[in-house]
Amino acid sequence: MISSIVAMNLDQYLSDTDLHVTDQTIAIFSDYLFLLQKFNQRAGFTSLADDDEIVKRHFIESIALLVSLQGVGVISDSELLNVVDIGPGGGFPSLPMAIMDSRLQLSLVESNRKRAHYLEQIVGELQSHGILTNTNIINARAEDAGRMDFFREDHDLVVSRAVAPLNVLVEYALPMLRDGGIFASVKGSRVHQEVTDARNALEQLGGQLVTVTDLPLISTLYQQSVVIVEKKGQIDDRYPRRAGVPVRRPL
Repeated sequence: MISSIVAMNLDQYLSDTDLHVTDQTIAIFSDYLFLLQKFNQRAGFTSLADDDEIVKRHFIESIALLVSLQGVGVISDSELLNVVDIGPGGGFPSLPMAIMDSRLQLSLVESNRKRAHYLEQIVGELQSHGILTNTNIINARAEDAGRMDFFREDHDLVVSRAVAPLNVLVEYALPMLRDGGIFASVKGSRVHQEVTDARNALEQLGGQLVTVTDLPLISTLYQQSVVIVEKKGQIDDRYPRRAGVPVRRPL
């Protein structure tokens, strides 16, 4: 039953893309769905209970971000990318993206200890398929991760989905990026107001808005958008501010 729902959705939404869906792809996402359900009561990964809705809202919408980034040239055909996912919960959007594109090497920054634990269990199980071998789970606040010497200004791409307002997210994300790195965030109906509200934060942190584009593949009750920001130069050592400050006092 699970595999048929996964197969139907992957075929419906990805048939017109350049992404290849194989029997192994269906088996991986079927196992992923099973593991989400297995751990969800303890970890609180999703409020959705219907298999079809989980596949659409979490798997397909995550893959849609991959398609969007490929479309604007952020993810090319040749390079490995070091990717950070801020607040992934059950691994969204980065795990579905990396399942479809093995060049993505992931660091998932999850502040909730219980979620981080069960997310590590999911990744470990999925690695039995020979995927996600360069995936790390970091149980830390995004502000703290952005100050770690080994982690700071060292990544090509940071992604996020439904974590915080954009003016907060850029303070989380930009300190993790190398010069020229990209931050991509999926946003809902308030996207243009959030972009306006984030102008000061972008200016202070050296972020340049590249584009705001519709999230492809799937339609929802409200149109979702992808905000793409490029980091220019180095970040002042003051940022990110200590844990909790970016939310209480956004730039």
